[in-house]
Amino acid sequence: MQAHLQPPVLLAMHHFKHARWSERRELLHGWFYRFGVYASLNFIDEPAWLALIFC
Repeated sequence: MQAHLQPPVLLAMHHFKHARWSERRELLHGWFYRFGVYASLNFIDEPAWLALIFC
């Protein structure tokens, strides 16, 4: 029951700590992919950033 009271970030870290190396690599790959999608949608697609890049 204590696991349900933790925030999702702590649950993910707990899962990462107790995973095998192959599972850790897959988790890291997924986390980097999610960050890349977030960055491309929120940072690169921002008009101010585009203006700075191309001007």
